[in-house]
Amino acid sequence: MKIKKVLNNNVVIAKNNNEEETILMGLGLGFGKRAGECVEDKKIEKIFALKVTSAQQNFSELLSEIPGSIIELSMVTLAEAKTTFNKEISDTILVAFADHLDAAIKRAEKKIAVKNFLLWDIKRFFPEEFKICLTTLEKVNQQFSISLPEDEAGFLAMHIVNGTLGSGHEYATELTKLMEEILTTLKYTLQVNFNEQDAYFQRFITHLKFFTERVFSQTVTDEVADEDLFTLIIRKYPRAYLGTSKVSDFLKQTKNYQVSQSEQIYMTVHLARILEKIQKT
Repeated sequence: MKIKKVLNNNVVIAKNNNEEETILMGLGLGFGKRAGECVEDKKIEKIFALKVTSAQQNFSELLSEIPGSIIELSMVTLAEAKTTFNKEISDTILVAFADHLDAAIKRAEKKIAVKNFLLWDIKRFFPEEFKICLTTLEKVNQQFSISLPEDEAGFLAMHIVNGTLGSGHEYATELTKLMEEILTTLKYTLQVNFNEQDAYFQRFITHLKFFTERVFSQTVTDEVADEDLFTLIIRKYPRAYLGTSKVSDFLKQTKNYQVSQSEQIYMTVHLARILEKIQKT
């Protein structure tokens, strides 16, 4: 690959044999290098192959205003997220992540703070993503001698969530809102206050994440439920099923999503465990 632009000593934009632009990172990868020179493959540590549509600018234009140190830190954060979650995270969020981080630093320097009204929900639903971004903020604060608020870690976490979903920047926000709406529906239907530190509740939140993803993608599980099992679950856990039924009705009305019997079984069992634990305390 040949270098198109050196962003700093460790980060360069290069073109592969297909003339596709790629962001590369590695210790000393860009040191003393100029555009047109070949990349030293042995120094490459991280690769972000972003596919930009014809409607977008190329990488050089998108990243020209962002300091190389910010891009490098963003690459490190997203690479850590990939390793932590052991799942694909779209490389296309690198530019958005780095751009947001750069803008946050500029706001902090001007003493401008932006409130993240979803911060509490982000901490609840995406604690690992938030934790990673909080570490990034600590690095930024130390490197630039500024103090970025937790709100920014929440915003950055949403970029990572978007990357795992492979969707637009509004998707994670809508996902978070829907999860909160479902929990609110359950809270008032079942008339309970959930213990958010409880292991059963945390397992339910994990289930809810995947469930809401299917709702937004209109993907109904192809798993066929056993009619006898479905009937048994309803009879055994009537209160929990009442919550599931209310959620199903809510999603049918607001998202035109038909909750399958197998999905209803899973949700009811999760809720039954939570309710049982609450009754024992």
